Amino acid sequence: MNQQRNIVYTLRREVLNDIGVERKILDIMGNRVSEILDQYVPSEGKKEVRDLDGLKISLYKQFGVDMDFQESQATEEITDKVSQSVKLAYDDQKESLDELFPRIQKIIYLQTMDTQWKDHLKSVDKLKEGINLRAYAQKDPVIEYKKEAFNAFDEMSHQIEEETLEKIFKVSVVAPNEVDERRFLEEENNLNYQGAEESGSFSQDLQSGAIAGLSNKTVMEQGSKFRASQNDDQNLSRAQRRKLEKKNKSKNKIKI
Repeated sequence: MNQQRNIVYTLRREVLNDIGVERKILDIMGNRVSEILDQYVPSEGKKEVRDLDGLKISLYKQFGVDMDFQESQATEEITDKVSQSVKLAYDDQKESLDELFPRIQKIIYLQTMDTQWKDHLKSVDKLKEGINLRAYAQKDPVIEYKKEAFNAFDEMSHQIEEETLEKIFKVSVVAPNEVDERRFLEEENNLNYQGAEESGSFSQDLQSGAIAGLSNKTVMEQGSKFRASQNDDQNLSRAQRRKLEKKNKSKNKIKI
C-alpha cells in the first residue's frame, strides 16, 4: 500500500505542478486506442474475427468519435483511420476550449484520480477484513492480500485513464447564465429538482460553474436560492406560477 501511495502521490504532484500533463494524456490516449484496436481488430486475426460494430461503439463511448467501417477494409487501413480520427478529435477539443483547455484537462485528471484513489482505499479496507478467511482454503492470507491489492490497483489505474480521456473528449464549458436557464426550464417543466440533484445533475452544474470561472460557493448559493424559490412557488396557484415565470423571463432578458 505504501508503494501504491507513492505512485499515486507522485503522479498527482506532477499533474498539480503542470509537469508534462498533455504528454501524459497523449500517451494514455495512444495506449487506449491500441487496447481498443487489439480487442476488436486484432492485427494477427482474420477478417472473420473482427468486430467492427463493437469497435464503432467502443470508440464513440471512449472518445465521442462516430466512425463507420467496411468489411472490405484492411486492418492496417482501419488502424490508421482510427488513430488519425482520435487525434483529430483531441485537437478539435483543444481548439474549441482554447486557453481553458490546459486548466480543464488538469482539473479532470486530478478529480478522476482523487475519486478513484478514495474508492480503491475503501475496497482495500474491505479486502483486509476478510482476507484471513483464505487460510481455510489452505492459502497464505498475506500472499493473497498482496495479489488482490495489486490487481485492484492495476484496475484503478486503468479506470483513471479511461474516465479521464472520456471526460476530456466530451467536456464542454457552460456559462453561468446557461446554468440558471437550465434550472429555470426544469422548474417550468414541473421537474422535481430535488430528484435531479440526487441523480448528480447539481454536482455537474457545480463542476461546470467552477470550470467556467464561478466559485463553488457562488454556484451553491445559486442552487440554494433556487430551491428556496421553488418551495415558495409550491404555495401559489398554477396561474400565479405562470405569471411569476413570465416575470422571471422578462428579468432575464433585461439582464442580457
